[in-house]
Amino acid sequence: MWIDRHKQNVNKMSRMKGTYHLSCIYVFMHHFLCKIRLTLIIHSYYLILHLPSTSNTSSKS
Repeated sequence: MWIDRHKQNVNKMSRMKGTYHLSCIYVFMHHFLCKIRLTLIIHSYYLILHLPSTSNTSSKS
């Protein structure tokens, strides 16, 4: 009886741990993707800003 209850508790705990792990992974991935998106936006902005200047210098010479 006690062992059975203990088993149920362990199953519940493992299930909770699994969902907690999944939520942690989700949050981490979300944060990671947001960071990647930010860096991509910054890089593209940087490139757009610097492309005209490079083309100008090449046309001058």
